[in-house]
Amino acid sequence: MVAPAGPISLAEDYLEATLAGCAAFRTLVAAANPAAAKASIHNDALPAPAAGEGYTKTELQALHPFGLIKTDPEGGYAQGFSSANSDGSHNYRDGGKLILRIYRQVTAGSEIADDERTWKNTVGQILDQLWALAGQAGYLAITAIAIEGWHRFHPDNEPAMGDVQGVTIGIHWGEAE
Repeated sequence: MVAPAGPISLAEDYLEATLAGCAAFRTLVAAANPAAAKASIHNDALPAPAAGEGYTKTELQALHPFGLIKTDPEGGYAQGFSSANSDGSHNYRDGGKLILRIYRQVTAGSEIADDERTWKNTVGQILDQLWALAGQAGYLAITAIAIEGWHRFHPDNEPAMGDVQGVTIGIHWGEAE
């Protein structure tokens, strides 16, 4: 993978580290530590399918659960400056918005109401832990978090995908938005 350089790629990597630092996310992906959790976090796209243009159901199920991080395509990065310093220079600051999507496979035969409550509990714990880590050394300087959508794939898709729940979360960071 190409190493990150500059504020956009670095922000994505800081969010990856922050998410991997969340015990609730590590529990979701059955990872013993943050390094192991990073194997379940993807930037911009999932790994390519083994063969052909699409994933098999087995390949998709093997990826779950996972997190997917992207820079918001509409205004995902901004740079600004604060007032002039006494020497006439400016302090530049940057910020932006990342999109975090988290998905999990639902156990066959479980109650839908229980699935939904369990999923909301898990997501809520992850959000609380993202806030707790925000701005600490090595983690993203998160300034706002907003759930932008809950997903449960239509039953017609289950033969190809399985029963999957997901959430889309907007993560604002930095100061220059």
